[in-house]
Amino acid sequence: MNIITAMWCRQPGSKAERGDTIYYYPSITFTLYLRRKPLYYIVNLVIPCCLLSLVTLTTFLLPPASPQRPTIGTYFMLLA
Repeated sequence: MNIITAMWCRQPGSKAERGDTIYYYPSITFTLYLRRKPLYYIVNLVIPCCLLSLVTLTTFLLPPASPQRPTIGTYFMLLA
């Protein structure tokens, strides 16, 4: 536990004078350790982006006059 010293002065920026009260306050220091989980980013960001790119590229392989082209693209995007 650390002790913080606070000296209360009459005006901001003025120097402490004789007779000013010095207050001692206990302080508690917390240490927080954070760790990244790279598998979380791969599963939730990289794989869905790659799947959506793959679906988009495969719909371009279908003939443009095919009536099932938008249906297949929408189906696979809803599936992913």
